[in-house]
Amino acid sequence: APVNAEAFWWLFAKNENEVTFSYLYVNKIAYDESGEEITLYRDFLEDGLVNIRGRAVIGKGQIGSVSISLDGKENWESADLSEDGAFEYYFRPETGKTYDIYIEAIETGGRTNNVDETYKSITISDTSYREVINNRLAQIFQAYMQRDSMSFMNFVSWDFVGGDLVLEQAVNKDFRNFAEIEIRYN
Repeated sequence: APVNAEAFWWLFAKNENEVTFSYLYVNKIAYDESGEEITLYRDFLEDGLVNIRGRAVIGKGQIGSVSISLDGKENWESADLSEDGAFEYYFRPETGKTYDIYIEAIETGGRTNNVDETYKSITISDTSYREVINNRLAQIFQAYMQRDSMSFMNFVSWDFVGGDLVLEQAVNKDFRNFAEIEIRYN
């Protein structure tokens, strides 16, 4: 006889009594898709603010508070919290400063998340993002036009979809097949 079963795949390997986060963002940058260090450029800060938002969850229970530390757990400030555990926190950063961010969510019974897992070092750059992009493009194209595949490959992202070896082979093939390479960009 067939048996009907319903599985909640997102709960596998999680303890329903643990406080966790279903999502976390810093200025629309996903926490789990960034490294420990994030650089935010002043010209991309909406209204000059940094926004930390997410949703704290626990299988059985309710989230009672969410606090944010900007200084490595020395001081804590409360985030705005909804009944469903969604929270939001804004602060106006100083350019050139680095903030050591931690997030603590506490459920009404006193259990908390692993705060150390929420660490991010956020630096507010006083350089404009456009300036950074222009400088980087100039370096990439200079390496390419000088046929310096090693320098060119240093600019390839660790998560390049095509694979480093395939790209390096294609670039070296370009160098062999074209007598003069000139690239102009704007």
